[in-house]
Amino acid sequence: MLGNYLFRRVNRDAGIFFKGAEFFAKIGVLDSKIKEFVLKQMGSKEKREKVYNTWRTTSRLWPNLKQVAENIVRYKMKLTIVMGERDKVIRKEWAKKLTRYLPDNVVVLKVVEAGHKLQTEEVRKEIWGI
Repeated sequence: MLGNYLFRRVNRDAGIFFKGAEFFAKIGVLDSKIKEFVLKQMGSKEKREKVYNTWRTTSRLWPNLKQVAENIVRYKMKLTIVMGERDKVIRKEWAKKLTRYLPDNVVVLKVVEAGHKLQTEEVRKEIWGI
């Protein structure tokens, strides 16, 4: 509820938000890469509304990892999870929680030397060797 209020407020007056992001990055509370990402994603009212709608719809998507793992095993799936070592958005700890429920012969967790952006030539070579 507080988050919704704050987001609506930011959408109306983004200047305060941008100044806050700059301040918190300057004093070291906010990582500079996250600040850049946030400012880029929140640069216009349309972008802010898209972020808000995405946040609202995905914030409740927390799957039952044990059930997901059971289905992966039941349907004889092989799973490769690729995570960036420096990713500040999607943390590798989340993937590790899922892998705890899976046998070693079903899942491979690859942590590559990257941040959140994994669709690069370097990452492709590191993951697939081609």
